[in-house]
Amino acid sequence: MAPRPQNQKRRPESARRANRIIQTRTLLLLGVFGVLTFVLLFTQLYHWQITEHDELQSVAVRQQTLRTTVEASRGTIYDRNGTILAMSASAEDIFISPKEIIENDQDQNLIAGGLAEILDLDPADILKKMEKTNSQYEELKKKADDELADKVREFINENDLKGVFIRPTSKRTYPKGTLASQVIGFANENGGAMGLEAAYNDELTGENGMVVTARDRDGRSVLYQYDQYFDAENGCDLHTTLDTTIPSPSSASSHGRRLRTLCTSVSLRSSSAERPASRA
Repeated sequence: MAPRPQNQKRRPESARRANRIIQTRTLLLLGVFGVLTFVLLFTQLYHWQITEHDELQSVAVRQQTLRTTVEASRGTIYDRNGTILAMSASAEDIFISPKEIIENDQDQNLIAGGLAEILDLDPADILKKMEKTNSQYEELKKKADDELADKVREFINENDLKGVFIRPTSKRTYPKGTLASQVIGFANENGGAMGLEAAYNDELTGENGMVVTARDRDGRSVLYQYDQYFDAENGCDLHTTLDTTIPSPSSASSHGRRLRTLCTSVSLRSSSAERPASRA
Protein backbone atom coordinates (compact mmCIF):
# COMPACT_ATOMS: atom_id res chain seq x y z
CA MET A 1 0.00 0.00 0.00
CA ALA A 2 1.46 3.30 -1.07
CA PRO A 3 1.93 6.00 1.60
CA ARG A 4 -0.31 9.11 1.49
CA PRO A 5 1.22 12.27 0.22
CA GLN A 6 2.34 14.75 2.93
CA ASN A 7 0.06 17.56 1.67
CA GLN A 8 -3.02 15.34 2.08
CA LYS A 9 -2.24 15.04 5.84
CA ARG A 10 -1.90 18.80 6.20
CA ARG A 11 -5.23 19.64 4.58
CA PRO A 12 -7.40 18.11 7.34
CA GLU A 13 -5.24 19.86 9.98
CA SER A 14 -5.62 23.24 8.30
CA ALA A 15 -9.36 22.64 7.84
CA ARG A 16 -9.76 21.87 11.55
CA ARG A 17 -7.83 24.99 12.44
CA ALA A 18 -10.06 27.08 10.18
CA ASN A 19 -13.16 25.53 11.75
CA ARG A 20 -11.91 26.39 15.25
CA ILE A 21 -11.28 29.98 14.22
CA ILE A 22 -14.76 30.25 12.71
CA GLN A 23 -16.34 28.73 15.83
CA THR A 24 -14.40 31.08 18.09
CA ARG A 25 -15.45 34.15 16.10
CA THR A 26 -19.05 32.94 15.98
CA LEU A 27 -19.16 32.45 19.74
CA LEU A 28 -17.55 35.84 20.24
CA LEU A 29 -20.09 37.54 17.98
CA LEU A 30 -22.96 35.73 19.68
CA GLY A 31 -21.63 36.80 23.07
CA VAL A 32 -21.32 40.45 21.98
CA PHE A 33 -24.78 40.35 20.42
CA GLY A 34 -26.23 38.79 23.59
CA VAL A 35 -24.63 41.44 25.82
CA LEU A 36 -25.91 44.25 23.57
CA THR A 37 -29.39 42.73 23.55
CA PHE A 38 -29.38 42.43 27.34
CA VAL A 39 -28.22 46.05 27.71
CA LEU A 40 -30.96 47.27 25.37
CA LEU A 41 -33.64 45.23 27.14
CA PHE A 42 -32.41 46.39 30.55
CA THR A 43 -32.45 50.00 29.36
CA GLN A 44 -36.02 49.68 28.09
CA LEU A 45 -37.18 47.91 31.26
CA TYR A 46 -35.55 50.61 33.39
CA HIS A 47 -37.26 53.28 31.30
CA TRP A 48 -40.75 51.74 31.59
CA GLN A 49 -40.51 50.41 35.14
CA ILE A 50 -38.58 53.25 36.80
CA THR A 51 -38.49 56.42 34.73
CA GLU A 52 -42.07 56.23 33.39
CA HIS A 53 -43.55 54.39 36.38
CA ASP A 54 -45.66 57.26 37.75
CA GLU A 55 -46.99 58.25 34.32
CA LEU A 56 -47.90 54.68 33.37
CA GLN A 57 -49.54 54.13 36.72
CA SER A 58 -51.67 57.24 36.19
CA VAL A 59 -52.67 56.02 32.72
CA ALA A 60 -53.66 52.62 34.15
CA VAL A 61 -55.78 54.25 36.85
CA ARG A 62 -57.52 56.46 34.27
CA GLN A 63 -58.25 53.45 32.08
CA GLN A 64 -59.66 51.36 34.91
CA THR A 65 -61.67 54.00 36.77
CA LEU A 66 -64.42 56.47 35.94
CA ARG A 67 -64.24 59.87 37.63
CA THR A 68 -67.27 62.11 38.06
CA THR A 69 -66.78 65.63 39.41
CA VAL A 70 -69.02 66.78 42.26
CA GLU A 71 -69.19 70.53 41.82
CA ALA A 72 -68.83 72.65 44.93
CA SER A 73 -71.43 75.33 45.54
CA ARG A 74 -70.06 78.86 45.26
CA GLY A 75 -70.50 80.94 48.40
CA THR A 76 -73.39 83.38 48.80
CA ILE A 77 -72.83 87.15 49.01
CA TYR A 78 -75.03 89.04 51.52
CA ASP A 79 -75.54 92.69 52.36
CA ARG A 80 -75.44 93.98 55.96
CA ASN A 81 -79.09 92.98 56.54
CA GLY A 82 -78.65 89.42 55.34
CA THR A 83 -80.22 90.09 51.95
CA ILE A 84 -78.82 87.83 49.25
CA LEU A 85 -76.92 89.70 46.54
CA ALA A 86 -75.40 86.71 44.72
CA MET A 87 -76.07 83.00 45.07
CA SER A 88 -75.65 79.66 43.33
CA ALA A 89 -78.87 78.10 42.07
CA SER A 90 -79.25 74.45 41.12
CA ALA A 91 -78.90 73.64 37.42
CA GLU A 92 -78.17 70.57 35.32
CA ASP A 93 -75.99 69.75 32.33
CA ILE A 94 -77.64 67.61 29.66
CA PHE A 95 -75.46 65.45 27.42
CA ILE A 96 -75.49 62.25 25.39
CA SER A 97 -73.13 59.31 24.93
CA PRO A 98 -73.18 58.32 21.22
CA LYS A 99 -71.22 55.19 22.08
CA GLU A 100 -73.89 53.93 24.50
CA ILE A 101 -76.70 54.92 22.13
CA ILE A 102 -75.18 52.74 19.40
CA GLU A 103 -74.33 49.85 21.73
CA ASN A 104 -77.88 49.74 23.11
CA ASP A 105 -79.46 50.08 19.64
CA GLN A 106 -81.42 53.19 20.55
CA ASP A 107 -83.70 55.05 18.13
CA GLN A 108 -81.50 58.00 17.17
CA ASN A 109 -84.28 59.89 15.40
CA LEU A 110 -86.53 59.57 18.45
CA ILE A 111 -83.80 60.86 20.74
CA ALA A 112 -82.81 63.72 18.44
CA GLY A 113 -86.40 64.79 17.81
CA GLY A 114 -87.50 64.63 21.43
CA LEU A 115 -84.48 66.41 22.87
CA ALA A 116 -84.51 69.04 20.13
CA GLU A 117 -88.13 69.90 20.95
CA ILE A 118 -87.48 70.14 24.69
CA LEU A 119 -84.16 72.00 24.50
CA ASP A 120 -85.06 74.14 21.47
CA LEU A 121 -82.24 72.69 19.36
CA ASP A 122 -81.90 71.56 15.75
CA PRO A 123 -82.41 67.76 15.45
CA ALA A 124 -79.77 67.68 12.70
CA ASP A 125 -77.17 69.05 15.13
CA ILE A 126 -77.98 66.32 17.66
CA LEU A 127 -77.79 63.62 14.98
CA LYS A 128 -74.43 64.98 13.92
CA LYS A 129 -73.15 64.63 17.48
CA MET A 130 -74.38 61.02 17.49
CA GLU A 131 -72.12 60.26 14.54
CA LYS A 132 -69.14 60.40 16.92
CA THR A 133 -69.67 56.78 17.86
CA ASN A 134 -66.53 56.54 19.99
CA SER A 135 -67.48 59.52 22.13
CA GLN A 136 -69.05 59.13 25.56
CA TYR A 137 -69.74 62.82 26.12
CA GLU A 138 -71.44 65.24 23.73
CA GLU A 139 -72.91 68.28 25.44
CA LEU A 140 -76.40 69.43 24.46
CA LYS A 141 -77.37 71.98 27.12
CA LYS A 142 -75.20 73.49 29.82
CA LYS A 143 -76.66 74.71 33.13
CA ALA A 144 -80.28 74.04 32.20
CA ASP A 145 -82.86 75.05 34.82
CA ASP A 146 -84.69 72.43 36.87
CA GLU A 147 -87.92 72.67 34.88
CA LEU A 148 -86.15 71.94 31.61
CA ALA A 149 -84.14 69.12 33.16
CA ASP A 150 -87.34 67.56 34.56
CA LYS A 151 -88.83 67.46 31.06
CA VAL A 152 -85.73 65.69 29.74
CA ARG A 153 -85.82 63.26 32.66
CA GLU A 154 -89.48 62.48 31.94
CA PHE A 155 -88.66 61.94 28.25
CA ILE A 156 -85.87 59.50 29.22
CA ASN A 157 -88.12 57.52 31.56
CA GLU A 158 -91.08 57.37 29.18
CA ASN A 159 -88.97 55.91 26.37
CA ASP A 160 -86.54 53.90 28.53
CA LEU A 161 -83.60 55.60 26.84
CA LYS A 162 -79.95 54.68 27.25
CA GLY A 163 -77.13 57.11 26.54
CA VAL A 164 -78.91 60.34 27.55
CA PHE A 165 -77.66 61.83 30.82
CA ILE A 166 -78.38 64.65 33.24
CA ARG A 167 -75.64 65.85 35.59
CA PRO A 168 -76.30 68.19 38.55
CA THR A 169 -74.38 71.45 38.60
CA SER A 170 -75.06 75.07 39.59
CA LYS A 171 -75.28 78.53 38.08
CA ARG A 172 -74.75 81.99 39.50
CA THR A 173 -77.79 84.23 39.98
CA TYR A 174 -78.21 87.79 41.25
CA PRO A 175 -81.62 88.31 42.92
CA LYS A 176 -81.23 92.10 42.96
CA GLY A 177 -80.43 92.25 39.25
CA THR A 178 -77.97 95.01 38.36
CA LEU A 179 -78.18 96.72 41.75
CA ALA A 180 -74.61 97.34 42.99
CA SER A 181 -73.37 95.20 40.11
CA GLN A 182 -70.10 97.15 39.86
CA VAL A 183 -69.34 96.33 43.49
CA ILE A 184 -70.55 92.73 43.44
CA GLY A 185 -69.20 91.96 39.97
CA PHE A 186 -70.10 88.70 38.28
CA ALA A 187 -68.84 85.14 37.83
CA ASN A 188 -68.54 83.01 34.73
CA GLU A 189 -67.28 79.48 34.02
CA ASN A 190 -63.74 80.54 34.96
CA GLY A 191 -64.77 82.00 38.34
CA GLY A 192 -65.10 85.59 39.49
CA ALA A 193 -64.56 88.13 36.74
CA MET A 194 -65.15 91.50 38.41
CA GLY A 195 -65.85 93.15 41.77
CA LEU A 196 -66.16 91.11 44.96
CA GLU A 197 -66.68 87.96 42.90
CA ALA A 198 -63.15 88.36 41.54
CA ALA A 199 -61.46 89.79 44.66
CA TYR A 200 -62.65 86.88 46.83
CA ASN A 201 -62.80 84.25 44.11
CA ASP A 202 -60.64 81.70 45.96
CA GLU A 203 -62.71 81.93 49.13
CA LEU A 204 -66.06 81.84 47.32
CA THR A 205 -65.16 79.01 44.96
CA GLY A 206 -64.62 76.16 47.39
CA GLU A 207 -63.21 72.81 46.28
CA ASN A 208 -64.89 70.31 43.98
CA GLY A 209 -65.41 66.72 45.08
CA MET A 210 -65.20 63.52 43.05
CA VAL A 211 -66.80 60.10 42.73
CA VAL A 212 -64.38 57.40 41.54
CA THR A 213 -65.86 54.10 40.31
CA ALA A 214 -64.44 51.11 38.46
CA ARG A 215 -65.26 50.79 34.77
CA ASP A 216 -65.12 48.06 32.16
CA ARG A 217 -63.17 48.08 28.88
CA ASP A 218 -66.03 49.95 27.17
CA GLY A 219 -65.87 52.75 29.73
CA ARG A 220 -69.10 51.84 31.54
CA SER A 221 -69.35 52.01 35.31
CA VAL A 222 -69.09 48.66 37.11
CA LEU A 223 -71.37 48.69 40.14
CA TYR A 224 -70.26 47.38 43.55
CA GLN A 225 -66.72 46.60 42.39
CA TYR A 226 -65.02 49.83 43.45
CA ASP A 227 -66.53 53.09 44.63
CA GLN A 228 -64.87 56.01 46.39
CA TYR A 229 -66.47 59.37 47.20
CA PHE A 230 -64.64 62.62 47.94
CA ASP A 231 -66.93 65.28 49.41
CA ALA A 232 -67.08 68.70 47.82
CA GLU A 233 -66.21 71.62 50.09
CA ASN A 234 -68.55 74.52 49.44
CA GLY A 235 -67.19 78.05 49.25
CA CYS A 236 -67.37 80.52 52.13
CA ASP A 237 -70.23 83.00 52.32
CA LEU A 238 -69.34 86.67 51.98
CA HIS A 239 -71.03 89.17 54.34
CA THR A 240 -70.57 92.81 53.35
CA THR A 241 -71.49 96.21 54.83
CA LEU A 242 -73.55 97.03 51.75
CA ASP A 243 -77.11 98.12 52.53
CA THR A 244 -79.49 97.47 49.66
CA THR A 245 -82.56 98.90 51.41
CA ILE A 246 -84.20 101.25 48.90
CA PRO A 247 -86.69 103.77 50.39
CA SER A 248 -88.56 104.37 47.14
CA PRO A 249 -88.33 103.43 43.44
CA SER A 250 -87.40 107.00 42.50
CA SER A 251 -84.24 106.83 44.57
CA ALA A 252 -83.05 103.49 43.20
CA SER A 253 -80.57 105.06 40.79
CA SER A 254 -78.86 107.31 43.34
CA HIS A 255 -78.91 104.52 45.91
CA GLY A 256 -77.13 102.22 43.48
CA ARG A 257 -74.42 104.84 43.02
CA ARG A 258 -73.97 105.21 46.78
CA LEU A 259 -73.52 101.47 47.16
CA ARG A 260 -70.27 101.71 45.23
CA THR A 261 -68.61 103.48 48.17
CA LEU A 262 -70.47 101.95 51.15
CA CYS A 263 -68.72 98.55 51.12
CA THR A 264 -66.07 99.26 53.76
CA SER A 265 -65.44 95.70 54.99
CA VAL A 266 -66.50 92.12 54.47
CA SER A 267 -66.36 88.90 56.47
CA LEU A 268 -66.17 85.32 55.25
CA ARG A 269 -68.23 82.62 56.90
CA SER A 270 -68.31 78.89 56.44
CA SER A 271 -70.20 76.14 58.21
CA SER A 272 -67.24 75.53 60.52
CA ALA A 273 -65.72 78.95 61.17
CA GLU A 274 -65.98 82.67 60.67
CA ARG A 275 -63.09 84.95 60.00
CA PRO A 276 -62.80 88.66 59.07
CA ALA A 277 -61.34 89.35 55.67
CA SER A 278 -58.28 91.51 55.34
CA ARG A 279 -59.35 93.10 52.07
CA ALA A 280 -61.92 95.88 51.80
